Amino acid sequence: MSGANGRWLIALDLDGTLFGDDLVIAPRVRRAIAAAQAAGHLVTLATGRSFATTQPIAADLGLSDPLITYQGAVVRTPGEIIWQRTLTLEVARRALHFSEARALPTHVYLPEGVFAARRTPETSVYEAMHPGVRIQFVGSLSAFLTVGPIKLLLILDPARTDAVLRELTSHLGSSAAVVRSHSLFVEVTHPTVSKGQALLALAARAGIPRQRTLGIGDNHNDLPLIAAAGVGVAMGNATATLKALADWVAPSVQEDGAAVAIERFILGSLDCS
Repeated sequence: MSGANGRWLIALDLDGTLFGDDLVIAPRVRRAIAAAQAAGHLVTLATGRSFATTQPIAADLGLSDPLITYQGAVVRTPGEIIWQRTLTLEVARRALHFSEARALPTHVYLPEGVFAARRTPETSVYEAMHPGVRIQFVGSLSAFLTVGPIKLLLILDPARTDAVLRELTSHLGSSAAVVRSHSLFVEVTHPTVSKGQALLALAARAGIPRQRTLGIGDNHNDLPLIAAAGVGVAMGNATATLKALADWVAPSVQEDGAAVAIERFILGSLDCS
């Protein structure tokens, strides 16, 4: 396709959408993404992960468009930061006081890396889920932090995730965006940050109308992405809330749902299976 009016912008969440717990991208998903790019469409990844851990995945897929990372707090390519929003130091410390008072393992994300108070079983789980991440242990995070971070992440027992999400949202009010990105994770970012806001900014930058944006996700943090996209797709393994908001529900990640969505809305009758 030629011309911006013929192109689509496709934004794919990672965990639970692009791949499952095994972190393996299925061949059909790879073929669908490659076919969309070959047809002239733009493809980006929209994730809570850092740029450093997302870029290798993008490179593996042959993606060169700006990536939506840190829940939309950082949008960039290897050579250019297009958008970056950080928490204020005061709000970050309020969030840390909340987590420290409840002994909830917490990570702080700065441009220099990921920081935690000490090694715990939860940090080991996180590292297993995010190959290549090197966590630096610094003792008290409240004492360590001297600038506003990009993001905070709390690692939780899944049975407590929703309760902590509600409590922390109430605690921080409108001063931060608080989302659940996984059954184990609650994340805190600047209040204007979301995957949806980042999607619309990238679309405007590329001259692509909102109607030609496709967002695919599975969890609470994908709600703004699905709401903002011209076509919002929830995976078959998505939360009930996301499915209710979506324009269409794809098969699950185990059934190559992301590929099926791209085939249906972008590639027409082409089947990449």
